[in-house]
Amino acid sequence: MQSRQSVSLPMPAVQATLSHARNYTKLKLADASNRLSKTFVRKIALTSALATSVVALPLLQTSPVSGFYHSAAFAQELINRETDPNAQLLLQADELIYDNDAEIVTAKGNVQLDYDGYNVVADQVSYNQITKRVKARGRVEILEPNGNRVFADEIDLTDDFGDGFVNALRVETPDDTRFAAESAERFAGQKTVFNHGVYTACKACKENPEKPPIWQVKAQKVVLNGVTKTVTYEKATFELFGMPIAYLPYFSHADPSVKRKSGFLIPSARYDDELGLSYRQAYFWAVSDTQDLTITGTGYSKQGFLAQADWKQQFNNGFYTLHAAGIRQLDRSEFSTPPDTIHRDRGLIATTGEFDINSRWSVGWNVMAQSDDTFGNTYNIEGYDWANITNFAYLRGLHDRSYFDLSSYFYDVQTTGFQVEDEQAFILPSLDYNYVKTPETIGGDLTLDVNITSLTREDLSADAAANIPANGDQRTFGIDGDTARASVDLGWKRTFNTNGLLLTPSLSIRADHTTVNGFQAAGSEAIATGGTSRFMPT
Repeated sequence: MQSRQSVSLPMPAVQATLSHARNYTKLKLADASNRLSKTFVRKIALTSALATSVVALPLLQTSPVSGFYHSAAFAQELINRETDPNAQLLLQADELIYDNDAEIVTAKGNVQLDYDGYNVVADQVSYNQITKRVKARGRVEILEPNGNRVFADEIDLTDDFGDGFVNALRVETPDDTRFAAESAERFAGQKTVFNHGVYTACKACKENPEKPPIWQVKAQKVVLNGVTKTVTYEKATFELFGMPIAYLPYFSHADPSVKRKSGFLIPSARYDDELGLSYRQAYFWAVSDTQDLTITGTGYSKQGFLAQADWKQQFNNGFYTLHAAGIRQLDRSEFSTPPDTIHRDRGLIATTGEFDINSRWSVGWNVMAQSDDTFGNTYNIEGYDWANITNFAYLRGLHDRSYFDLSSYFYDVQTTGFQVEDEQAFILPSLDYNYVKTPETIGGDLTLDVNITSLTREDLSADAAANIPANGDQRTFGIDGDTARASVDLGWKRTFNTNGLLLTPSLSIRADHTTVNGFQAAGSEAIATGGTSRFMPT
């Protein structure tokens, strides 16, 4: 019978320098222990990262858990993190044993591994070079470079991280979030199962650490599927002060490595006196890597069914979106003011976009058209429910120190007063051009500033009757009709340095022309229809 050979090296308080081993066995021992340390640290990092990446449990968008979903994405980055091959390795243990026949290297007693920012402490750590399995037992504790602390009673992993087992897993992060599981198992490199997982972001009570936190999320089983890229929860509950307040028998979502995945979004419900009880459900369709469509349906107990569709498309040089919404109201009498009480069929279409034509020029827009003044606000259409919405389109250019901006603006005021909408100006166009050049002959800066603005207003904008001053002279904010203005400013300036004294002479001339075609004004203010010009040095 062949005798089993082994080498045992005592390691008192300090690390024995393995690279200075003087015989073959010690060299082999050093190589094996190096593999042990680096492989183990790497696998531990992956284990804790996986544990962190699945703590975005149910209710993640309607509870305090939502804040940790971004930490889950960070954990996915940790999974992909490569250790530095040139990093220094420090292994400390009471005893280091290498079994020549079994090719197992074992560190026993007060084991400590330090490698590339990772610090691992355990009672015993071993690495089997034949089976490619790393095992750690007894009070395992890992400190990661990002500050996460991982605790376990036992860890058993294959070298390729395809299969493994972790017993009594606990993860604590620097922001005081904690995740724990009775055990975790890894199958065929594609599936990881956490049994009886618990997550909370509340600190433990100092006086009574066993006291339940303010809130926590539990799941009987959490499954991370590497093939379908999904995280599945079974029998998940949300607890408040130790009392369960929400329960989901089954819940699934894309894992943090998936940026976009088709599926139903979290629904919502609300109540409104005029609309009634409502339930909203949306479906997200990832058409391609650059296109997606979100279809949303909302049922109102008093007003019927609201349909919405959002289309988004990304290009290398920009993006655009399209939004449409519509409803046929069932009971207009539930509303108290027009235009809600007038229109039965209501809706809107809207689009936004922004593109870089080239390195100097860009174009963009945000335009909404709706059936009446208040539809978006009444039905809380996301992005279009503000009291005031600015529609615009622009063409912009920037080169060296010169600037060009051609824009148009139209304002939607979502109020119940028809006149307020008609009092808003429609600006088409607004042109700003600034040109700066340094002439070689005279030096300095030659500047040209041009502004052209043309606006139209349907109704007079003036003081309301309740705000008319005591003298009865009503103020005019904007006349109805058409107004246009053009301004040109040409200037030159140059700075001279005379023995430390800076002198900056400047010359400029300005020309303005205004045209008014108005109909009426308030109070004693009169309108001079026609045009006027001026020319002056400035």
